Amino acid sequence: MQTEVRRRRPPRVFAVILILIGLMLAVGGVRLVSLGGSFYYILAGLALLASGVLLWRRDRRGSLIYGLLLIATLLWSFYEVGANLWALAPRLLALLVIGAWFLTPWVRQIGRAHV
Repeated sequence: MQTEVRRRRPPRVFAVILILIGLMLAVGGVRLVSLGGSFYYILAGLALLASGVLLWRRDRRGSLIYGLLLIATLLWSFYEVGANLWALAPRLLALLVIGAWFLTPWVRQIGRAHV
């Protein structure tokens, strides 16, 4: 019975990965702003950090925050470089690949009551 319950729990490794990436982006974003760069990386790092913490707590709002981050990143990317696909790829690809994990059953079941 305990093994069955363990299989249904989403792995927390994904949450830790999001937290670590969020910390790196936020810290790097502070450095970038000090050099006159964009605030995007601070905000994106904080959003990833919040998403990871909420997923760690098995709160579905972590997925919502990540989705909002993807939308904001898409808008920011088009604002920065327009419709140039080669310039959009480095801005969007990593977040889209990470976001694909949200489609897995482990993450999709977060927050659902198990009987």
